[in-house]
Amino acid sequence: MDDIIEKAEQFQNLCIKKTNAHYLAAEIFSGRNLRLGIPVTIATSVVATSIFATLTQQTQILWLSIVTGVVSVGASILSGLQTFLRYSDLAGEHRRAAVAYESVRRAFDLFVLEFRHSTDRVAALKRLGEISSRIDSIVDAAPTLPDRIYDSVKWRPAAIRTFPRQQPSAESTIVDTT
Repeated sequence: MDDIIEKAEQFQNLCIKKTNAHYLAAEIFSGRNLRLGIPVTIATSVVATSIFATLTQQTQILWLSIVTGVVSVGASILSGLQTFLRYSDLAGEHRRAAVAYESVRRAFDLFVLEFRHSTDRVAALKRLGEISSRIDSIVDAAPTLPDRIYDSVKWRPAAIRTFPRQQPSAESTIVDTT
């Protein structure tokens, strides 16, 4: 059974790394969305204000018209980029993938609790197969992680977690003598 528990540990560590990577990707794409969205909002507000200002004046100010036109073109470009790059959507997709991987990681926790001291290899292998197939479903639905994001979390020591294989000894248990 140790080999099955070890395989569960490997799957769980993969889930931890993928969870961390998808959460990091979600943060990055959310930040990019803000860095692009705030200038779009400001630029469109400036353009709208400038247009109303020039319409209310009897005489046209040439430099104000030029600036309004340049800012308007810039706002259109930024707005088009925001739509095309879909940073907000990508952030949401990465968050959903992270939550899904975390759910599978918890299933591996329960698997180990259930089968750590079991001798039923057939049942353990069947259950391990069921849980690991959930990883395949997530991979199919999840957005692609950029390599640099996954690589940044792949070797973090905090991302590696192993299951205890043995019950605590009598010496390590706390006994209440009161």
